[in-house]
Amino acid sequence: MTVAMILRILIWMSLIKQPNSRRYWSPNTRIDQVADVIPVNRFEEIKRFLHFTDNQKITTSTDKITLVFNQIKSACQKVPLEENLSCDEQIVPFKGRISLKTYNPKKPHKWGYKIWVLSGRVTKAEDVRSLLQALRSGMMMYSTGLNGRKTVKDAKIKVVREKVEFYV
Repeated sequence: MTVAMILRILIWMSLIKQPNSRRYWSPNTRIDQVADVIPVNRFEEIKRFLHFTDNQKITTSTDKITLVFNQIKSACQKVPLEENLSCDEQIVPFKGRISLKTYNPKKPHKWGYKIWVLSGRVTKAEDVRSLLQALRSGMMMYSTGLNGRKTVKDAKIKVVREKVEFYV
């Protein structure tokens, strides 16, 4: 059993949603691409103990995702940018209890994390930098402007500048 197999299962689970993970192995709702790879008890045991960072070396709440973030950032920087780009906010769906979620009635997914996306006509390079910054600061950046002191327009200008610096 390799980490790649577990990641493959997690990708399948993200594509085919079930109310809980045990349903992928249930006879009525079985997903062969998941259930044929590993027994449910073994999967849950591996998932429980699978860590990408050493918990003894954690100093801040974002240390656990920093490695993953850096890998995503590296992959985003490899995407060739187009000549004409647009910077827009996007809501990543989430309804759990956490202070970072935001509500926007104009979006298809009204509740979730607000991130900013730099996209072109053909490619859409998603950037999790704003989300990481929000986790570090303990608040959702840009939702009320810059700490409530400046206008939303100033916040948008700051986001566009950060996007350009992110890819340069």
